[in-house]
Amino acid sequence: MDLPWVQELHFTHLKIATTIDRMFPVMPSGPIPAQPGDTLYLSNLDDMIGARVFTPTIYFYEPAADMNSSQKPVMKILCDSLAEVLVPYYPLSGRLRETKNGKLEVFFGPNQGVLMVEARSKMALADLGDLTVPNPGWEPLIFKFPDEEPYKVLDMPLVIAQVTLFSCGGFSLGLRLCHCICDGLGAMQLFRAWAATAKAGTIIAKPEPCWEREIFLPRNPPLVKFPHVEFMRIEDGSSLTMTLWQTKPVQKCYRVSQEFQSHLKTLAQPDDVCTTFDAMAAHIWRSWVKALDVRPLDYELRLTFSVNARQKLHNPPLKEGFYGNVVCVACATSTVSELVNGQISDTTRVVREARLNVSEEYLRSTVDYIEAVRPKRLEFGGKLTITQWTRFSIYESADFGWGRPVYAGPIDLTPTPQVCVILPGGKADHHGTVVFRVFLIEKMKPGMSSLNPNAALYIPLHKQETKDKNQVSGLTTEDSLKNVGKTTWSNCPPNGHVGMNQSYPQAGADYDIHDENELLIGNDFTKKGVQNSSELTKKQCVDEDPEMDLAYLAIMFPNMSEQSLADVYSVNEGDLETSIDMLNELELSPVDFSEHLPSRLDIGDVSECKVTEGSSMNQKIIFSGEASGSSAGPSGSSF
Repeated sequence: MDLPWVQELHFTHLKIATTIDRMFPVMPSGPIPAQPGDTLYLSNLDDMIGARVFTPTIYFYEPAADMNSSQKPVMKILCDSLAEVLVPYYPLSGRLRETKNGKLEVFFGPNQGVLMVEARSKMALADLGDLTVPNPGWEPLIFKFPDEEPYKVLDMPLVIAQVTLFSCGGFSLGLRLCHCICDGLGAMQLFRAWAATAKAGTIIAKPEPCWEREIFLPRNPPLVKFPHVEFMRIEDGSSLTMTLWQTKPVQKCYRVSQEFQSHLKTLAQPDDVCTTFDAMAAHIWRSWVKALDVRPLDYELRLTFSVNARQKLHNPPLKEGFYGNVVCVACATSTVSELVNGQISDTTRVVREARLNVSEEYLRSTVDYIEAVRPKRLEFGGKLTITQWTRFSIYESADFGWGRPVYAGPIDLTPTPQVCVILPGGKADHHGTVVFRVFLIEKMKPGMSSLNPNAALYIPLHKQETKDKNQVSGLTTEDSLKNVGKTTWSNCPPNGHVGMNQSYPQAGADYDIHDENELLIGNDFTKKGVQNSSELTKKQCVDEDPEMDLAYLAIMFPNMSEQSLADVYSVNEGDLETSIDMLNELELSPVDFSEHLPSRLDIGDVSECKVTEGSSMNQKIIFSGEASGSSAGPSGSSF
């Protein structure tokens, strides 16, 4: 059976008991060009507020046939090779401290080095559940100091590695790497050197690591040429931030096939060429906002994501081996109404433009903006941040001699519920799938549907003259839904509604996930007005088989009766897209419309809602002296 285009992944609750046997520093194995008291410059890209974090990742390795049963060689190989790598990557053996105006720098003192932790567990890897699905329960496998403050980076080891040995002979490597020292590509460069050195038994550091953070010195005076909305402090006038931070958000995880990504990309670029990331980011943003039911509709939201600027630098170009932060934060803006009511191509265009706006001058302006303003806190107002890990060769880089890890990547999104992470499909994936994780919210099971349960009464008047509504292409409603459980979808509840398996462990038994089908199904395949829809047949969406069409409708409209769905499908002569158009038109707000509901509704006569154009983010940051060259300072900014 073909894999579903979008599949929810589940993980089980875990309580992992570990025992820490020892903790010790790992020092460079040879001389380094730094003495106690020396310092190293960090650029403003290294020092931006979003980089003042440790990035936690974990790697699981199955037991190898040639491993010593005591597992002692694992620690020795990892420690010895890390000590070798710390010679060319010696800045990682230092610490961070603040200087004037809160600027960070690396300083060197006696007895620093990186921290290695050796732990063990009586559990086996098999007890940890599905190791291809990132699980917050793995947290005990990544070391944190007792009572460690969130976002603490000052006077901390810049690399913290915990090796946990399991009873089965497998082990995990839990790693925390300070983001101020390197971005994702820089971290992969370091990790490749560590793994290659462990595998070869001798130092391998190609390309040669390059520090040279002075290449990003700010201009004097700073010259800020862009508003940099990505950093702007905005009091969220929408329900988004409050909904996520004042309720109990639930982490959800989905696997997305390459076929889904390809078709989504086709829909997203009727006019402009876009990347798969552009289309995926647009789809996730739209679906997430709709699932959270963000209000008001005219409020402007932000989508931020990192853009690698290495290839954009020409004056001068970066040296090969540079492993510092060379990312800019791109920011796309759109109103709630444009996101939930517009077309996927429109949102994709906004994302694409934000990505392409990151230029060398934009990066220089970012450096100068941080120099002039130096933001002190992360801003979440009206924002979703998407972090993409698919461009990192994380599995290929992590072969220390025991083969590629079963899983490599992050374990958790907390404590930031406004972040979505897109990950590669996994060690065994050869089909281009990706996995993304996002926060949704819990809501009490509704007592009534937000969809009109009497859909058949609201069929357009001009389509009332139809054949027997109980027949769908020769199949009765009962026949068409009889075998739904044997297709991609599963779990037909006793009431006959067809839904996805909702046994997600973080959600309580008395809760449902609010409108998660916006993320599962991908309504962008069936939105009204999509260009080239004649070429995007139902085979591209789900299947031409009426059984699959009806199953698809049942997933999209779980509170609609089987009979009503079949009636609408029949009236539209088996046209899936038109059927979904009609059912979307029937989606009613109980507060705004239910009291004024007519006995019959001719959907063809319903005018579209008028959306008031509005923007809460039109303020521009103006720095005096941009033209005259005088000293720059913030003027008219909103923070």
